[in-house]
Amino acid sequence: MASILIVDDEALVRSMTRTALERAGHRVADAANGAEALALLEREAFDLAVIDLIMPEKEGIETIMQIRQHGYGLKIVAASGGGAARLDLLPIARKAGADHTIGKPFSIPDLLALVKRALAD
Repeated sequence: MASILIVDDEALVRSMTRTALERAGHRVADAANGAEALALLEREAFDLAVIDLIMPEKEGIETIMQIRQHGYGLKIVAASGGGAARLDLLPIARKAGADHTIGKPFSIPDLLALVKRALAD
C-alpha cells in the first residue's frame, strides 16, 4: 500500500489516524508540526500527507507551501476544524497546494475513503 505522513499537533488524533491507516495496510509516519514533517520529508519519500492546518511552530498552510516549493511529489490532504477564530481555512489550503481537504472532526471511514481517492488521482 501507500506510505503516508500524518501531521497534527494533537497526539490523540495522530494515534487514531495512524492506527486506522495502518489497519488499512498503509505504512505510516507522523509529525507533531510542520517543521518535523519537513525534516521527515528530507529523509523519506511519502505518497500522501494528511496535514492539520492549525499547529504551533509551523502551521499547515506554510507547510503545504514549502512542500510544494521543494517539489516533493506527494498528494496532500488538508484537515481543519477552524480553530479559535472559526475561520474556514480549507479553501486557502487548496490554493496553497492541497489536493484534497477534510473538515474536523472527521470519521475514520470518511478519511479512509478520501485517502483512497487521493492516492488514485
